[in-house]
Amino acid sequence: MTDCDKTNEQLIEALAEMGRRIAALEARQAACERTAKDGREREALLRFMLENIPVDFWARDSQGRCFLQSRVSRELWGSLTGTLGSEHVPAQTAAQWKANSQRVLRGEVVREEVQLVTADGRRRDFFNIVAPIVDGDSVQGCFGINLDVTERKQMEQALRESEERFRLAFRDGPVPMIIGDHEGRILQANLAMAHLSGYAEEEFAGRHVSEFSHPDDRELSAPLLEQLLRGEIPGFTLEKRYIRKDGQIVWAKATTAAAHDPQGKTTYALAVLEDITARKRAEAALCESEVKYRRLLENMPDFVVVVDLEARIRFANRPAPGTSVPELIGSTGFDHIVPEHRPACRAAFEKALATGEVQSVELLDVYGTWFSSRVVPLAIGEAGAGAMIISADVTQRRNAEAATQEKQRLLQQSLEVYEQHQQLAAYEIHDGVAQPLAGALMNLEASLRLLDAQRLDAARDGLAKTRQLLQDTIDQARRLMNGLRPPILDELGILPAIDQLVYEHQSAGAMAVDYTQSVGFTRLAPPLETALFRIVQEGLANAQRHSRSGKVRLALVQQGDRVRVEIEDGGVGFDPARVEQGRFGLKGIRERAQLFGGSATIQSAPGRGTRITVELPLVEAVPKATWDAT
Repeated sequence: MTDCDKTNEQLIEALAEMGRRIAALEARQAACERTAKDGREREALLRFMLENIPVDFWARDSQGRCFLQSRVSRELWGSLTGTLGSEHVPAQTAAQWKANSQRVLRGEVVREEVQLVTADGRRRDFFNIVAPIVDGDSVQGCFGINLDVTERKQMEQALRESEERFRLAFRDGPVPMIIGDHEGRILQANLAMAHLSGYAEEEFAGRHVSEFSHPDDRELSAPLLEQLLRGEIPGFTLEKRYIRKDGQIVWAKATTAAAHDPQGKTTYALAVLEDITARKRAEAALCESEVKYRRLLENMPDFVVVVDLEARIRFANRPAPGTSVPELIGSTGFDHIVPEHRPACRAAFEKALATGEVQSVELLDVYGTWFSSRVVPLAIGEAGAGAMIISADVTQRRNAEAATQEKQRLLQQSLEVYEQHQQLAAYEIHDGVAQPLAGALMNLEASLRLLDAQRLDAARDGLAKTRQLLQDTIDQARRLMNGLRPPILDELGILPAIDQLVYEHQSAGAMAVDYTQSVGFTRLAPPLETALFRIVQEGLANAQRHSRSGKVRLALVQQGDRVRVEIEDGGVGFDPARVEQGRFGLKGIRERAQLFGGSATIQSAPGRGTRITVELPLVEAVPKATWDAT
């Protein structure tokens, strides 16, 4: 090997060594960078913990200076970093911190509840944990955590006070009470329960609650108690009998509720009792008295009810016509009276209660029975007071009076209808006969003057017009005489008369009449038949004269105790608000309807035809012998 080759090998070896050293340096630099990155991440994590963990924690060195403090710690004590802290917090807190630091520097771990005063002067309770920071064998400082337990301490105090109040209320309270376990065995009974039952307080412990119940009443509460202890119901209230130690029976109203743990399991039950023995004895005596009282009232011939101060029915000696006794009990008496009689009945009821005097009133109930009633006050101003109402059925007497009044009304109405018909006939004779005759007379006088003037042709024309006018007037007079009371109306009744009227209109060729009828009667009272005939007659005539329609619809319909007439055309129509006052047709229809206690509706508008609807109470024909008797 030449010197040159040796030199090259040495150079290559030197370069390789240099490469290894450079690689080692790069590896060391990468390790340093990783260490720096880890340090930065740990520092970022520490800062995150300091600012976001909601706990008061801190760290101090061996001299007592704070070098680490969380955000919560700063809020409670102010910023302590780099200080001993004694100059920032109250003296009591600074002294406590100093004592704990000395113990920790000796190697102890402090765990205790302390009360400290915060920087803003608030007194709070803390669970304080302080541990030493150890490097080898020496303590370099301490790390501490303060957990705020103020609310917990306050709740514990409130719970102690509440338990004390409950203990005092339970033991010394005036109401009998029992506490039992989840199996129904008594854990404790108070003094009031001992007084009610005759047992000493200590005699209750360990015994089942059913042992103190009356044997006949144990089955009343047993299923409810089982449901309560299983958590199926929150509580129950029951009136039952109990056996005292001396054998006497007492009545009590027991209200029982249960308490449960977070899992829903029953932990204990509390029963509160109310002694109702006196009330039960009074109820029994009252019941016995009421039995005697009820038997007396049930045998009275009149209908008797007893009501309270609100007029609610508490007793009825028999069912009222149209209802039963159970339906009456508990209902308000005024609800069984027709609305128009309630004010008078209420006034009599209130006056009887206010004055103590018996009041009388006649009334009609909603079931159609008339009563003559006396309102007798029972006990003015006392609890449970009210009135006894004694009612005699006077329906037959009232019906007889109403029948007599109805006959008198019909007679008076017949007279009024007769007078009205006379007036209506006068109007129609004036419009249909008198005025055309006056026109004929004027034409005749004009023709005579033409004759005197030797104007024969003109006079002949005038006389011809006069003759035609007279002929039309004669026809109109005949029509009027036939229309006032057509013979067919008396002989066959309203239905054939309307048929004849429709036939005459259609025969005249003026318009077609679509007539339908759905009624159950054959004859009506004569005044009603006349009114119906005249309404139909005037309605058809009105349509023929004014509608300019080729067809009119006529319907006669019975609806229960009323009869309805409908007349409708599809003609030119009119504005009902602008009808001339002198036109009697529509006015006559309305007046006839009103005379019979009915109604007339006229609906029309220009270009939309006219509809006349008349409803009248239906009064069927009375046999002639009956009219003769009245």
